[in-house]
Amino acid sequence: MTIVAIAAGATMLASCREVSRRLYQPPTVALRNVAVEGVGLTGGTLRVALLVRNPNFYSLSSAGMRYQLLVGDSVPIAAGVDTTHRRIGANDSTIVELPVQVSWQGVSAAGGAIAASGLVPYQLVGTITLDTPLGTHDIPVNQRGRFAPLR
Repeated sequence: MTIVAIAAGATMLASCREVSRRLYQPPTVALRNVAVEGVGLTGGTLRVALLVRNPNFYSLSSAGMRYQLLVGDSVPIAAGVDTTHRRIGANDSTIVELPVQVSWQGVSAAGGAIAASGLVPYQLVGTITLDTPLGTHDIPVNQRGRFAPLR
């Protein structure tokens, strides 16, 4: 009797996972733009725009994002947490904009790349936390690119 109960429980758990996988598709995140907003006495401000696409038939809402911005592959120039709640409609997309504060140390780390090519290679890593009808999900973000700070 115990074995039958355990087998039935395992089957139900596996079925729930399969239903959850079919009902929830992870959103995609793509970097749209990185732009310099300003430079001041303590450093600078960048505006990072991410496109988040929701492939599900129901809306999602973001509970926040943790991120780190690197110059090149390894020099961290900014890190932060964004707690703005955003709604992403069913089968829709939205732009998530992050104001990123960069220290003078970060600006100087980017200086060599700017002098060499006029472009700054960057990597944005982190997670976006989404609330769904099936629970909370963390979506990894790992975007690379180059931006021209002097436009």
